[in-house]
Amino acid sequence: MAFASADRAAVSQINITPLVDVMLVLLVIFMVAAPIATTALPLNLARSDGTNIKDPVVLDLRIDAQGLYLDGRTISATELGNWLILEASREEPAVLNIDADDDVAYARITEVLARAQDAGFSRIAFHNR
Repeated sequence: MAFASADRAAVSQINITPLVDVMLVLLVIFMVAAPIATTALPLNLARSDGTNIKDPVVLDLRIDAQGLYLDGRTISATELGNWLILEASREEPAVLNIDADDDVAYARITEVLARAQDAGFSRIAFHNR
């Protein structure tokens, strides 16, 4: 049986091929993920010289399991759509402040947001509990 001779020195080198492979994979992942993570949100910011600043009209919309409440009164979904069209057509459109209960289905909230968007609302706020 032959063993390695003692006169041969041990060779210790770092194999950088796996390191380069991992770095290239990470580079590709970040190149793909970066455009997805940076989405644009269209905003219509008001310009003002600061002399004639008015408080905006705020519409409080509460969504719970029983229904919709606009400024404290019960309203149906079709009435809400008509009311939002009326409010969005003003010279200074109102701000829609949405307060949704935790037990409300997400589909119900997206339905209200779709109605607001169809009415032309661009100023929507969510009540944070």
